[in-house]
Amino acid sequence: MIEARHHKQYEQFFKWYLNRILKKNFHQVKYLDCGYSRQSAPTLVIGNHFSWWDGFWMLELNRKKLQKKFHILMLDEQLKPRMFLNKLGAAGITKNSRDIITMLEYCSKLMHDPENILFFFPEGEIRPQNQNKLHFEKGIMRIIERSPDYLQLMFVVNLTEYFSHKKPTLFSFYKSIEAKSFSDIRAMEDAYSSFLAECKNQLKLYNV
Repeated sequence: MIEARHHKQYEQFFKWYLNRILKKNFHQVKYLDCGYSRQSAPTLVIGNHFSWWDGFWMLELNRKKLQKKFHILMLDEQLKPRMFLNKLGAAGITKNSRDIITMLEYCSKLMHDPENILFFFPEGEIRPQNQNKLHFEKGIMRIIERSPDYLQLMFVVNLTEYFSHKKPTLFSFYKSIEAKSFSDIRAMEDAYSSFLAECKNQLKLYNV
């Protein structure tokens, strides 16, 4: 496993760079608070994974709205060609190996520090944006089980639409969830899929 690092000077440079490429490639970025409760607690974020941009969007959401010490899980095969992301808080794992056990221990340790936030894509792979039902791998529940009761869980849904513009608008919906409220991974899937449907319905109200 490749553990995350944080390089302050690099983070400052990438803050400028990310702001620049978002302005260049998107008409607008809108952050939509659907019930976020700011707490002094470690935060585990579950997001949908449909594009190359996903990690960068999560980094920007954290910088703009959540403001915690950023961590994100990636597959080794995706991280190794882009090791600059490691200096921003990206950790790499090998899927279907003993690395998973190491990853669970690592994430559990992160989730005992109130300053930390960990972004996780529980589908484990990129899937189409238009899907309505997501399938989560079991690792996310194991992280929650090994984390303290005061863990804060968040759902994030990122969606893009062009409307009448040449460039897309990013809509980033986010809300807090009771971390220990799910009996199993299927219950969490259902709750996230319901939130995804709500976000898509809200999107119909916008034409920016």
